[in-house]
Amino acid sequence: SKEVSTIKEENVNLEKTVKDLNDKLSKQEPKNNIAKEPSIKDKSNLYPIYTADTDTYKKQIDAYIYIPKE
Repeated sequence: SKEVSTIKEENVNLEKTVKDLNDKLSKQEPKNNIAKEPSIKDKSNLYPIYTADTDTYKKQIDAYIYIPKE
């Protein structure tokens, strides 16, 4: 029926969204781990570089820049 087709289509779209978000998260995790490393934090000032999600216009951390404290 039409309802079943609509629900199946929505499910496919949701599964794609979940996969995309998991991919983004897996890319973000190493960046966060580096930022938490004590040796880097002690010797450098850490500044995030933001980008914007073009779908939601929310800012998200794309990378970090390290500037030595000395």
